[in-house]
Amino acid sequence: MTKTKATSDTRGTAHPATPALSEDRAVQALAAIAHNGRLRLLRALIQAGDHGIAAGQLAETAGINLTTASAQLLVLRNAGLVSKRRDGRQIIYRAHYRNLQALLSYLMFDCCAGQAAICDPLSQALRVQTGEVLGVPA
Repeated sequence: MTKTKATSDTRGTAHPATPALSEDRAVQALAAIAHNGRLRLLRALIQAGDHGIAAGQLAETAGINLTTASAQLLVLRNAGLVSKRRDGRQIIYRAHYRNLQALLSYLMFDCCAGQAAICDPLSQALRVQTGEVLGVPA
């Protein structure tokens, strides 16, 4: 889900680093996200950062009982959006950032008919939300 490849459009223009995410994998990932509980779990994992979060704390953060959270996390894992590891008696879940990036790249590739100004508000909003302004981290 994370490979990239160079492709060309109908004009023969090369596109380096086109996300090599199949349409089927993109649909599977989007279907996994298209559920209130799974979306809350995924957002909590993204916010937790690379170190992840224990299953019980994750379920509590998302406001979902542990059994339901476990079933929903399996759907997200099968879609390649999250991973898990055992740490003693705890299961630690984390967002699979490379696959999330591949999904977003798949959706945004060739965005806006080549008019970067259309995507600028999204880019600016992300910089503001993350505290980065004019390319300088806060």
